[in-house]
Amino acid sequence: MSSRSDQKIFTQPLFKVYMDDKVPTNVGEVLMSGKISQYNKISEFESVLSKYIGSDKILTINSGTNALHLAYHLL
Repeated sequence: MSSRSDQKIFTQPLFKVYMDDKVPTNVGEVLMSGKISQYNKISEFESVLSKYIGSDKILTINSGTNALHLAYHLL
């Protein structure tokens, strides 16, 4: 008799990942820097996003909870 931990529950992937080949490199670069919250990629992302949506009022934050908290305080 085999234990449950020996049995495969999922034999097929739950989802397929579609990502640009550069994403793992960029993510790895940020993670390896040790500067996850204060890194030049954040400024670069905010700049690109600002141009994309046509607004200079951009602020990225670290979680959905913090986004909701900030939005609540801005009301």
